[in-house]
Amino acid sequence: MVPALTLAALSALAILAAWTLMLSGFGRSESPAPRNGAAGTGESRPAGAARQDDAATGEPAAPGAMDMAEFKRLVQAGEWRRVLPSLLLIGGMLGIMFFGAIALLFVLEQKVTGVLMLLVPVGAAAKLAWDFRNA
Repeated sequence: MVPALTLAALSALAILAAWTLMLSGFGRSESPAPRNGAAGTGESRPAGAARQDDAATGEPAAPGAMDMAEFKRLVQAGEWRRVLPSLLLIGGMLGIMFFGAIALLFVLEQKVTGVLMLLVPVGAAAKLAWDFRNA
């Protein structure tokens, strides 16, 4: 089942593309704003990435991080440029897990391991859909 391996490799390329887009600042709607009020220090935070400090650790959230509610709002607003890196990353990760499990099932004939591994991307996709629906 060479197509499963090919699709798994394409999923890995989607992850690399998402990483490259995130590093290049693809999808930022505005110019970066000063970080934590430190104007002129050269440190900046991407537009829309200003988050409250993490209540559990007291540390600021990662730059560019978005929660599911913001992700849902951007998708519903049709701001595909802002969500494309996240979609590529999610699709790539699910693709590697799904097509890797399919390859295990049919190419390497590892039935039990393949079925168990197939449960992971199916469960992750169900959890993502549940979170998106409830956001």
